[in-house]
Amino acid sequence: TKGNYFMQSLGTMLGVSAVSSIIFGVIFAEFFGFENILGIVTLHPIIHRIEEEGLAVLMALCISFGMVHLAIGYLIGAYQAFKHGLPKHGYAKLSWLLLEISLALFIAGSIEIVFLHFVQPLAEIITPSISGPLMLLSLIGIVLFEGVTSLFEIPGLLSNIFSYLRIMALGVAGVVIALILNKIPESVSFASPVAAITSILLLTLYVFGHLAGIALALFESMIQSMRLQYVEFFSKFFEGGGIQFNPLNSKT
Repeated sequence: TKGNYFMQSLGTMLGVSAVSSIIFGVIFAEFFGFENILGIVTLHPIIHRIEEEGLAVLMALCISFGMVHLAIGYLIGAYQAFKHGLPKHGYAKLSWLLLEISLALFIAGSIEIVFLHFVQPLAEIITPSISGPLMLLSLIGIVLFEGVTSLFEIPGLLSNIFSYLRIMALGVAGVVIALILNKIPESVSFASPVAAITSILLLTLYVFGHLAGIALALFESMIQSMRLQYVEFFSKFFEGGGIQFNPLNSKT
């Protein structure tokens, strides 16, 4: 039935979310905002979200993920164009892909920059003497297949890539809020009536603050991930039409 189908679909999504939450909980060494499990097991972060080194790794990971995500979008766009008999559009997509890759390699090979940390080893092989001409070739391809005015979209490509930093921003904001709230129990005291009333108010703030943080994290992660999919990713290949999407719904 429709009700059972909805619950099965919801359960599957929650199960997948639970697995990813556990994985990232191990990576960031967090158990409901704490770096220990009920005070018994101490966790050690693989990536620390409030230290300079960890932030640099997160920044590089987000940029690298964004570049790969956009590259896949360009490849899908090129495939669709060639499939529909539009080679000019296909070569244009490949030119944008070449620009994205060559530009990243050129910058990484020219200066040491934090957010291109994972591109650095490849940039040592494909040096600026190679990536520079490739970048020029990609620009020529863009002009040939899309016109000179398409060059004004280059800042848009850069903004698309840097837009993936919102993933890091959400994670850092969440952990900072949790750390601030976790300081509240340390100031709780019931030594006097005034202190008791204050402590009860602080504990209420502690509980509802964490609940609000969880709700905000769920909402923001959904909104921001959807934005990256629809604006940055889908814009490289998506075409309207087809079958209407009905989430959590069955044909019966």
